[in-house]
Amino acid sequence: MQIRAGYEIAFEFSNDTAVVLMLSVHPDRKKDLLTPHQISLSPALPTHDYRDIYGNTCTRFVAPAGPLSISNSFLISDSGLPDLKPPPGKLLPVGELPDDVLIYMLGSRYCDTQKLFDLALAPPSSITSITGSPSAITTRATTVRDSTPMKSASVCAATSRIWR
Repeated sequence: MQIRAGYEIAFEFSNDTAVVLMLSVHPDRKKDLLTPHQISLSPALPTHDYRDIYGNTCTRFVAPAGPLSISNSFLISDSGLPDLKPPPGKLLPVGELPDDVLIYMLGSRYCDTQKLFDLALAPPSSITSITGSPSAITTRATTVRDSTPMKSASVCAATSRIWR
């Protein structure tokens, strides 16, 4: 099957702003493109592409103050079949996780841990399955409060089990 895809995104910047876009077709799928995949900026600006640690193509540039439009339109072929599912994983206690997955348990400014507080208090026994996605990591949040008034920090922590 053929899929027409694309986007038109508009921004208004109050001052010069460094931008990293993640709007490109994954390099593994470039062979399936039937028309060129070209990110267009208006006004036209110099850009630089690089690959992140997951193999995604990222586009960098500095947007000047004022309006900026980002667009793309392309045609890509696809079998229409669902993606292959990984074999079932097993649950591991946190203490048995490999060192290289611990980075995914760190807090993030994008993780609103205050909103995850109730999940942090949920019993681990409520987790019955992780079938379906290798990225299925159950995240729990704990709030750490310093005894000094007005000091608090939030930490994202995983449950005692993670996909492996």
